[in-house]
Parts: sequence; C-alpha cells; structure tokens
Amino acid sequence: AYVVDRASTNFKVIDVSDPGTPSLVGSLGIGALPNSVYVSGRYAYVVDQASDDLKVIDVSDPSSPSLAGSLGIGSSPYSVYVSGRYAYIVDGTTDDLKVIDVSDPGTPALAGSLSLGYSPASVYVSGRYAYVVDSGSDDLKVIDVSDPSSPSLAGNLGIGPYPLSVYVSGRYA
Repeated sequence: AYVVDRASTNFKVIDVSDPGTPSLVGSLGIGALPNSVYVSGRYAYVVDQASDDLKVIDVSDPSSPSLAGSLGIGSSPYSVYVSGRYAYIVDGTTDDLKVIDVSDPGTPALAGSLSLGYSPASVYVSGRYAYVVDSGSDDLKVIDVSDPSSPSLAGNLGIGPYPLSVYVSGRYA
C-alpha cells in the first residue's frame, strides 16, 4: 500500500501481504501537504499542495523509495491519475486539468491543459476520457483526452453539492 501522510509529510510504503499485520517498509519525506498518490509500474506519482508540484517517486526498492523527478504545476493540486505515459492532475486554485507527459519520469513535462471552472476535486481516466468532479460547480465533467495536448470538454452533468471523488467502472461513474 502506498500512502501520503500530511501529518508527517511523508510518502509511506506499507507491506500488506499479511492483512492482519501490515508493516511499514519504507518512507520518503516529500513536502508539507501531499494530497493524492497514484502508482503505475515502478513509480508513484504524488501531488503536493504546499510545494505545488508533481513528484515522481521510484518505488522499485520499497524499503528505500527515492525521488526520480518533479514538476511545478501550479497551486493546490488535489488529485492525480496516471494512464499510459500521461499523468492527469486537477488543480483547485488554477481550476484546470493538466496533462503531464511522464514517459521520462526524471523530467515530467506539461503536455496540455483545460480550464474547468471553480474547484475541481478528483480525476479518473478511462479510455479516451477523463472524468472530473468539481466541488465548486457541483458537476461531473467528461473530458476527451484522446489528444493530450488539447483536452476538450465532451459533456457534463450536475450531480449535487460538493462532490469530492470519482471512480469509473465500465460504463458507469
């Protein structure tokens, strides 16, 4: 299990092979307000609201995670999701979706972005679409990310006050 901990400002790797006795295997100090983590392959991707960046952490040795790269992405990144060679990040202050090319984990680079409106909170990617819930506009936004350099709004639906998280399974969000 990979955990970001705001109180200790650490990224933690926890062995859960025996669910009855999980144990801390390794950790890495990463910043004051780590908010979201996504693991893909040998890398963990963490967004941090205090340092306003995406951190790419090599977890190939779970007992000794290490920083592979980082990218300043704007203030208050809330959520990260990785699909293929791209990380998708929603930012609650700049109010946008950022698409980051992480094909070279040591030097992540901005590929594209889309302004979303007030306070996007969570992102999930499935196929050619990114799904974002926005706690400011109280809706679910569906974004076509088939061209990462130019994401575009495909549709949206009002879903009620203050949505904070989204998950997609098959044809349902």
